[in-house]
Amino acid sequence: MRWHGVLLAAFALAAVSPMSDAQPPGKLPKVGYLSVVTSAEGAPGLDVFRGALAALGYREGRTIAIDVRFAEHKQERLAALSAELVSESKVDVLVIAGCGKPIMDAARRASRTIPLVSTLCGDLPGFMGEVARLVKPGGNTTGQTMFSPEVAAKRLELLKELLPTLSAVAVLWNPGSEGWEPYWQALRPAAAALGIALQSVEVRSEAGFAAAFEQLERGKAGALLTFLDELLWIGRKRVIGFASQRRLPAAYDVAGYADEGGLLAYEPDFAEMARGAARQVDKILKGVRPGDIPIERAAKFRLVVNLNAAKAQGLTIPRSIPLRAGQVIE
Repeated sequence: MRWHGVLLAAFALAAVSPMSDAQPPGKLPKVGYLSVVTSAEGAPGLDVFRGALAALGYREGRTIAIDVRFAEHKQERLAALSAELVSESKVDVLVIAGCGKPIMDAARRASRTIPLVSTLCGDLPGFMGEVARLVKPGGNTTGQTMFSPEVAAKRLELLKELLPTLSAVAVLWNPGSEGWEPYWQALRPAAAALGIALQSVEVRSEAGFAAAFEQLERGKAGALLTFLDELLWIGRKRVIGFASQRRLPAAYDVAGYADEGGLLAYEPDFAEMARGAARQVDKILKGVRPGDIPIERAAKFRLVVNLNAAKAQGLTIPRSIPLRAGQVIE
């Protein structure tokens, strides 16, 4: 995804040793990097991850090896790619970029012992309901997560600021995707406080977009929110096109939507998440057990505003919104 716009050497080995005591002499520690997206979409996040390891003192090919696989949005490839990294490449740490049940299951089937570091993801399945497990996850898994249900309310507030008379907002999402139900629940009190009625519009497959768009037409909502997952990211051009044609103001989860013609995006700082994953890999290679490394939630977010999209929809953006934006597209 930007995982898409966003979304990821230095000193001699004697200065900053990246190898734990368990690492055989002369063997480079090897990091596997598995992403669900395309190589083009995933390149920025991977570059940030590599740069962060370099800043920590690692020199690729000299003190560390990185083996990369992209699934190109084909979930059926995840099992084979995970097995390649674990059994053939024999990585010491496996970084999985773009979380969710399919990629997590594939990585865990490949190995229950190799440390897993998840990044650029929404929910780490089975972790979000237990705060204690964020602090001490146990097992072989740690990582970064953008799981922050409260930001859904922030996107709603942006739409209300843009349209003060807004009274109904449609939420386009895939209830079958892990981690998004808490976002829906967090929206409800925020919407009530703003005097906004919410309309849940579900899409569970690529074939379901047509029916979802028909529901949006019937619902007469004044604006649109999305909860990003793999399905909605693949279908983003259809969503952006529908919103543009219907002059339906929309606030999205990631800047990739705004880059491609969407109106507003309020996203986690994916670069910081990639740097955080590199710091966690560094700890693991120095001997810290992954289960003792806290899972880190995204703490920084940024606003992206597309003034061209606003103009095309006949909207006047209040100056207060672009002034707060980390990026303005015009």
